[in-house]
Amino acid sequence: MGVSARARQVFLDEMTRRGVAPVERNDGAFEVLVGETKITVQLENKSREFDETGDESILIRFVDAILTYDDVVPRSWEQAKPRIYLAVEPADHDFGDACRQDASEQVALVLVYISDPGEHIVWLTPPLLKRLSVSRELAEAHAESNLARLLDQTPLETTRADGHLFGLLATHSPLKASLIFANNLRPKVEPILGWPIFAVIPSRDFAYLLPESSQAIFGNIGKVVVSEYSRRGYPISTEVFRIDDEGTRAVGAFQSPLTPPKGMKAISHDLMLTFFLPLEWEEDTNENDEAVYFDPTDEDNYLSVATQLFASSCDIPDDQPRRCLESVAEKEGVEVEDWPGGRAAVHYRTDDDGLRVWTWALCGPVSPRKLGLAVFSHHESLEKVETESAQRRVTMLADMLPRSLFLEREDE
Repeated sequence: MGVSARARQVFLDEMTRRGVAPVERNDGAFEVLVGETKITVQLENKSREFDETGDESILIRFVDAILTYDDVVPRSWEQAKPRIYLAVEPADHDFGDACRQDASEQVALVLVYISDPGEHIVWLTPPLLKRLSVSRELAEAHAESNLARLLDQTPLETTRADGHLFGLLATHSPLKASLIFANNLRPKVEPILGWPIFAVIPSRDFAYLLPESSQAIFGNIGKVVVSEYSRRGYPISTEVFRIDDEGTRAVGAFQSPLTPPKGMKAISHDLMLTFFLPLEWEEDTNENDEAVYFDPTDEDNYLSVATQLFASSCDIPDDQPRRCLESVAEKEGVEVEDWPGGRAAVHYRTDDDGLRVWTWALCGPVSPRKLGLAVFSHHESLEKVETESAQRRVTMLADMLPRSLFLEREDE
């Protein structure tokens, strides 16, 4: 998912204003010392919320929560007991020593404490449980009981799609998706949806419960799941879970084109373009406050990206992306290339001011009446263009950039 340069800067500026200096790790996380406690901070979800809304108060409140960590963490077992739950999280998180168990390939269940009024979620660790004088086994037993109690209090609403009934959990709790793992789910849903059922939880605040007979609409459900997983904050999973008397288990997954290849991360740029870069690459801003991406293991390399969205009053012809790039191709003496998904691209290189610049211009459909244009420019020092590392970066970009996707902005 990645953290935008703007979100990172707002976070760091707010920390600096409070007299705190976070230490950035190689994986993009931050370590913050609060009292005698070292806290690992992941910014991805808050970055996505901020990027979608532009509301800096999201990050300011997040800093508030971090710096009041000692006030949020429970001080006694009696205080903690009614607010301990098992919560779903993406299995690829760095959980440190948090108490967790794998629920599927994409999902982990984490032992958490949720503060009043439910704004802050604290992952519980063995040292925290020791401070509360409670065993992990007892804490998890109470977590299961509390999750079941929350499900009892949550209305099950229904709607129909293509003639098929499915259920929705009507709660604003951050544990909405976690409720599919409650041990009392059967008596809640069986009178309405039957048993067994299927469930999807693309994000923390999204859950569909589907009767076994609803498999005919899984294709349409898959589109919703991939869209929600790609766009919302706190993404969880693209998996389909079967829930029966044997428990809750993943039986498949909808394939999202936004799932990064191994060793890569997804970059969301301008809320309309997603592309992949290596996990170790970092993001910064240039003198124009525009995002640039670079390999921190080497000097004098960076990738800049410019995007533009075009709208039409009628459906855009299939060959329009190719026609949009013909003048550039003619000027640079290259051919327009056909890329998957109705997209077209041109690729060329130039030398300028001590740098070699590789440019990929990509044009493709965003929706039937909208067209996206992205121009990637990768810069390397002329002194290093023949090095193995520079050649490796260019080869990687040539492989990854054809996988870029245009997405329609929700506010368009």
